[in-house]
Amino acid sequence: PRTKDDREAGEKAAETVEGPVLIDHVVARDAQLILVPSDPRKEPKVWAIHHLDLESVGFNRSMPFTATLTNPIPKGEIAAQGTFGPWMKRDPGLTPLSGKYAFNDADLNTIKGIGGILSSSGEFTGQLEQIEVKGTTTTPAFTIDVGGAPVPLETRFHAVVDGTNGNTYLKQVAATLGETAIEAAGAIES
Repeated sequence: PRTKDDREAGEKAAETVEGPVLIDHVVARDAQLILVPSDPRKEPKVWAIHHLDLESVGFNRSMPFTATLTNPIPKGEIAAQGTFGPWMKRDPGLTPLSGKYAFNDADLNTIKGIGGILSSSGEFTGQLEQIEVKGTTTTPAFTIDVGGAPVPLETRFHAVVDGTNGNTYLKQVAATLGETAIEAAGAIES
C-alpha cells in the first residue's frame, strides 16, 4: 500500500515536466532574460546574460549552472553559480534554485537620488517567485543627491526577491553609514 510520503512524492513528481531528454552541457552567450510584468502599465525588466553554462539539462532535475549577466538597476555585473530546477510546469514560480552571487561595480547613480559604486556578495535559496537572499554590500563613497560629502556605506541584509517580476522585499538591513548604525526594512517594487 502507498503511504502518505509516497503520495506526496508522486504528486510532487507529477508537478515537474516529464521527459526522456537529457542534455549533458548547454552554453549560451549574449542572451536576454526578459520578465514581463502582469501589470501592463509596467515596463518589462531586461537582463543581458553574457554567459550561461548549464550541466545535466533536463526539465525533471536540478541543474548546476554558472552565469554572468548585467543587472539593469542599479547597473552592474553579476556572477552567479548554483542549481536550478526541476522545472515546475504547472507553476514555474515554484521552480527551486539556490547558489551564491557576486554583484560588482553596481552604479548607484542609475537610481534617482543616490550615487556611488556598490559591491555585494551573498547566497540565495528558495523558489523562483520567492528567493531568500542573504549578503553584504560595500559602497566606499556613497552619496545622496541633496548634498554632503561621500561617506562609506556597508550593509548586511536579508531580502526576498520575486524572480518573476524583480520586486525585492528587504526583511532586515543592518547598515553603517560613516560611523552611524542604521536598521531598516522596506520594499523595492518595479
